[in-house]
Amino acid sequence: MYEIKKTETKNEYEGLRSLWCQTFGDSPDFVDKLYDILQAKGYIALDEEGSVLSSLTLYECGNYHGKNVFVSYAICTEPEARGQGIAGALTKHVRDLVIADGHLSILSPAEESLIKFYSGLDYEPYFFSEEILLNTSNFNGLKAIIQPLSPSEYSEYREIFLADTPHIQISKNLLNFIDEDNSDASGFLLINQGDAVCTLSATSTEGFYISELLVNPLLKNLSSEIDEEIARSIAVAYGADHVRYRKPGNRYCQSMLAGLASDSDIAYFGFPMD
Repeated sequence: MYEIKKTETKNEYEGLRSLWCQTFGDSPDFVDKLYDILQAKGYIALDEEGSVLSSLTLYECGNYHGKNVFVSYAICTEPEARGQGIAGALTKHVRDLVIADGHLSILSPAEESLIKFYSGLDYEPYFFSEEILLNTSNFNGLKAIIQPLSPSEYSEYREIFLADTPHIQISKNLLNFIDEDNSDASGFLLINQGDAVCTLSATSTEGFYISELLVNPLLKNLSSEIDEEIARSIAVAYGADHVRYRKPGNRYCQSMLAGLASDSDIAYFGFPMD
C-alpha cells in the first residue's frame, strides 16, 4: 500500500531529494537550486511507514498554444519498489492535476524504450529535435565572433528565430535556471552579431556541447549546411576538436505531451531538461 501526495514537510522533501540524488547522481545543492529558481513542487508516493517510494518534481517551463506548460521531471522509484506501477500511478496523478487546472503536461523519456511506457499513460510524442556530432579538424572557416547574452536578450532572439516553428516559449524562471546551471560553461551566446544564438552546456575539449543552436532564418536559404558551419566555428573558437549540438528537427522525440490534441506540425521544445 502507498499514498500519493504533494510534499508538505521538510522530511518529505528531504526524502524526495535523497531519492533524486541516489537515482540521478545530482548533488543536494543542485536539487535545492532547481526548486528555488523554478518554484518547483514535489510529489511523492509514501509507504505505510512514511518512507518515500517514488517521487516526481513538477515545474512550469513556459507557454504553448496559449497554455502554461508543466514538466514532470526527475521521476524515480526506490529499486526495491520498482515494477509495481507506483511511478506510473504518481505520473498519472500529477498529469491529471495539471490538466484539470487547464494547463499542459509534458515529460521527457530518458530513453527511447520509455516512449511506449508513457504512451500508455496518455502522453504522445510531440516535441522533436535533432542532435549532430561533428569533427572540426577539417574546418577551414573563421572562428565565430562570440558575445554573451542575458537570459532576457536570449529569449528575444529565440522568439524571432523560431517565429515560424511551433515551439514552447521558455519561461523566465527556466531561462534563469539554465543560465545559473551553465555558470561553469558559457551560457547564452550571440554568434557573429546575429547569425545565430546558442546555449553552451559544456566547453571542455572532451565534451563540447551546444544544447541549443538557432540560426537566423535569413541565412538558411544561403546553405543547407549553415548550422554545421556555425557550430564548427563556435567549437574552433573554444579550441575544441569536435562539437555536438541540438537544433530543431524531427529525428527524435525530446518530450511527450498530454492535454492537447496533436496537430500536423513538428513542434520544438529545445533545452536539455531531459
